[in-house]
Amino acid sequence: MIRRHPRCAGPDTRHQHGAVLLVGLVMLVLVMIAAVTSYNLARSGMQVVANMGYRNDAAAAAQQAIETAISSITFAEKPDAVFATSGACGDPNSLCYDIDGDGADDLTVSLAPNPICRTGRVLSTQELDLTNTEDLGCSVSAAQSFGVVGTTAPASLCAQTQWDIRAVARDEVTRTRVAITQGVGLRVPSGDIASACP
Repeated sequence: MIRRHPRCAGPDTRHQHGAVLLVGLVMLVLVMIAAVTSYNLARSGMQVVANMGYRNDAAAAAQQAIETAISSITFAEKPDAVFATSGACGDPNSLCYDIDGDGADDLTVSLAPNPICRTGRVLSTQELDLTNTEDLGCSVSAAQSFGVVGTTAPASLCAQTQWDIRAVARDEVTRTRVAITQGVGLRVPSGDIASACP
C-alpha cells in the first residue's frame, strides 16, 4: 500500500461543499434577470410600434374626413352638417371608419369645431383665367369699358373663400386621439357669399 504524504494530498475540500451551489444560484439569478429584461425591452418596443400604427391610422382617417368634407357640395352651404347626406355617424359632422375590416367602426372623426370661413370676396372678371374651365363658368358678359377712366372690372359670378377645418379622430379602444387642422380655399357662387362666409 502506498501512503501519501499529508502535503501531497491536495486541497482540503471540506469547506467547499456549498460554494458550487451558491455560484450556481447566483448565475441562475443573473440569467433570469437578463431574460426578463430582454422580454420587457421587446414588449415595450412592440408597444411603441403598435402605438405608431394606431396614430397613423387615426391621422389618415382625419385627413380623409377633411378631403371628404371639402369635396362635398354642401360644405359651404351647411358647415354645421357637412356629412348629413354622405354617411354621417351620430353627429352630422362626424364620419366613422372601420380600419381592420371586421364590420365594426373603429374610429370616429369629427369636424370640431365646425368649419369656419375666415375671409371671402367676390372675384372680378379681370382675375379670371378664361382658359381654365372653372374660371370660365365664373365669367359674366358685360359691356367693355377699356380705356375709360374711373371704370372698374365687373364682378364675376364667383367668390373666393378661405376656410379653417379641424378634424379630430378618436379610437375609444386604444385611446388614440389625433387632431389635424387644415386651411382650404374654396370657390362659391357670388350670390352665396353672404351665407357661406358671413
